[in-house]
Amino acid sequence: TVERRLEHLGAGLGALAYDRAPASDRTLNYAIRRRLEVQDTATLILLVVGLLVTAGVSLWVVYHMSDDPSPVLFYTDPK
Repeated sequence: TVERRLEHLGAGLGALAYDRAPASDRTLNYAIRRRLEVQDTATLILLVVGLLVTAGVSLWVVYHMSDDPSPVLFYTDPK
């Protein structure tokens, strides 16, 4: 569910997150693995969004900087 995924996203993995050692319990290992998967997915999504925003802003700046205000359509070189 969405609530569980948000809980996994915000839950820590440090020593204070659990009362006992995670290696001794299979269900605890599963919970840690699930939290890591959710956090990894969220990290990848944030990285991709950041990349797309950066590329979009860069393309927008290049587009606006390349604007030519000259009314001339074609340039010739008379020689």
